[in-house]
Amino acid sequence: MKIKSFTTDSQLKAITLPQDTKELIIKDESTPNLIVRIRPNNKTFLCRIKINGKIKKYTIGQYPLISLATARQEAIRLKAQITQGIDPTLKELTFNEVAQIWLKHKSKQNLATFKKIESRLNNHIIPKLGNIKIQDLKRDRLIKCVLESELKDNGGDGFETKTKIFGILKEILKFIAIHGLIHDYISPLADLNFGDICKDKHTTTHHRYIQEPKRLKEFLDAIENYKGNILTKYALKMGVYTALRSQTLRTLKWEYIDYTKEIINIPKEQMKTKKPFILPLTNQIKAILKELEPYKLGHNIYLALIQK
Repeated sequence: MKIKSFTTDSQLKAITLPQDTKELIIKDESTPNLIVRIRPNNKTFLCRIKINGKIKKYTIGQYPLISLATARQEAIRLKAQITQGIDPTLKELTFNEVAQIWLKHKSKQNLATFKKIESRLNNHIIPKLGNIKIQDLKRDRLIKCVLESELKDNGGDGFETKTKIFGILKEILKFIAIHGLIHDYISPLADLNFGDICKDKHTTTHHRYIQEPKRLKEFLDAIENYKGNILTKYALKMGVYTALRSQTLRTLKWEYIDYTKEIINIPKEQMKTKKPFILPLTNQIKAILKELEPYKLGHNIYLALIQK
């Protein structure tokens, strides 16, 4: 049977079933996968999709109860689901199914960060919520998952880990709405911050740092008098003058140094924030780099320390 087509609502309305024909299929030229099945008493929107090599049809609704504009939006949403690896014709999505899709999306980021996220998800969230259908996940159950987690933060109160768990939950539910995995979905946590659900008193523990100028001078003198590996000494000195993270400092390359513009241009791949970072090339740093020139072995400024 030859398949007819349409592009406007008036064209769709005007198409009728020919005599001696039980069924007619017409397609929407402007929206891939959207078709209309015409029978003697009705016109029905269908989304024709290919999943694992097989063509399946998903019923959207009857025209004109469902408008053409609405049907097009629904067809686009279903296509988005398939792109994410979801078969919309099977069943309602569980939290675990959505979480695995979200994890796949997050796997593009820093491996160490991804492993932490995956661990928190699998240890603290999936065991409690994994088999629950997304539409059945209400706000009170989500909050309970966060607050009743048994956590250990190196002898602390678990406050930091709870904030991370809350953040993961909120991001996964937001992911559902952004990618159209569930039609007209609104996250139960959309208008909440962690402080809204956790009123526990918490003392923030900061990293140790030097406050007194006298102690700072003692520290600088100790670096200057250090008799160990010469590259370690220069790395410690540069750390003082740049305040760079240890990992970033150890992976600095000579190519990042721009003496003409007097900057250190660190690419985003080397930064925890995944954003490029420009650091002024001060006289103190220039002096350190000049002292490091005789030890230049390759691209990395502290190559020997990395190898060690």
